[in-house]
Amino acid sequence: DTDWQYRRVITIDPSKVSSDQTDFPVVIDLTDSGLTSKAQADGDDFVFTDEGNVKLDHEIELYDNTTGHLIAWINVPYLSSTIETILYMYYGNPVASNQENPMTVWDTSYKLVLHLSETHECRMWGMIAESLPHDVVLDHLIYDTSSLKVLGGSNDDGWGLVYYNSSEPHVLRGPLPAVGLKVA
Repeated sequence: DTDWQYRRVITIDPSKVSSDQTDFPVVIDLTDSGLTSKAQADGDDFVFTDEGNVKLDHEIELYDNTTGHLIAWINVPYLSSTIETILYMYYGNPVASNQENPMTVWDTSYKLVLHLSETHECRMWGMIAESLPHDVVLDHLIYDTSSLKVLGGSNDDGWGLVYYNSSEPHVLRGPLPAVGLKVA
């Protein structure tokens, strides 16, 4: 598509793939200062394709338009453990709408996807903690060994606070917002 001015080749080394995979979410983590002046500030114009120019579903976990740091998850239909997999990243379309389709990056075998580096993901902890039985311990998900870590929410945003206390491995939950939210 000529609406995208730039293309970057992404080569996946087969020696890094333990066995052939289908519909596999691959993370692309790169920093390219050239993206800062060529891609949209919010990253909406990023498009990923395979060698046949078939558009691949992707989710942008992070795009910092001041540094060109991009973390994107791309659902690759077939990932080979014996030959290189070639993907293309297109960008540089100032009028493109958001190209993401995060719901189809992850198939139904993924019950929960948390990147844990985004501030808005912290809000999910309130929903997760509220949806789990009271005896479920989340300490295996937390790698911060500080004695008390605020995982999300605030007192005035309607989500409540969620804490992880490493001296007593449990989660203290606040109330969920009064809206029809479901955690699958």
